[in-house]
Amino acid sequence: MHPIMGTALRTVLLTATLFAGNSNATTASEVEQLIREAAATLDKASSAGGEWRNSRKLLKKARAAAKEGNLNQAVLLASEAKREGELAYTQAKAEYAKIPTLKTGAVGTAGDTGTLAFGAITAKYQATTGPDAARAGKELAFDGRKGNCLACHMIGNGVGPGNLGPPLLAMKARFPSKAALWAQIWEPRLRSPESIMPPFGRHRILSDAEISKIVEYLWSL
Repeated sequence: MHPIMGTALRTVLLTATLFAGNSNATTASEVEQLIREAAATLDKASSAGGEWRNSRKLLKKARAAAKEGNLNQAVLLASEAKREGELAYTQAKAEYAKIPTLKTGAVGTAGDTGTLAFGAITAKYQATTGPDAARAGKELAFDGRKGNCLACHMIGNGVGPGNLGPPLLAMKARFPSKAALWAQIWEPRLRSPESIMPPFGRHRILSDAEISKIVEYLWSL
């Protein structure tokens, strides 16, 4: 049997066992195997830049349930985490396929396909100007459920900044235009392929209009 088919079959059988009410048929070792498969699926999705925000939380809850001996709950949680990982990977691959210039060539050097794709995204930028836009952008940038910029960057007067990314200051000197900064937030891997920054626009974490407001705030720093 093909390994992928075998993995899918185990997941189906374990889940079916729950609905049949036969909890004894699900062993701890089977649950641990499912959890490992879910973790591998999430790692695969993450490698493609497509992991969903709450999937790791599901996996963490699955491990906790298994540790407590609640195997039924562990199977349900791990199965959902695995399902989300598979969907996230498929979604990420489909999103990249929508930008043909990402398929070939290096990214980040003048005249290459990455630059062409970056240019196509900058063309999507629509300015949202004015002090109200900048204030709204600051709120979005500091909101842990939205931009969550402080998790990785020192920014303005934010408290407890992270250091995974560069400080967000002197943005006018670092980016040739607001459109370029907007595109960097929308999909940072076009210019920085190894970036761990989430693609806020491509993954629809933020709307295009919300990114524009954050740009207004960052442009003032």
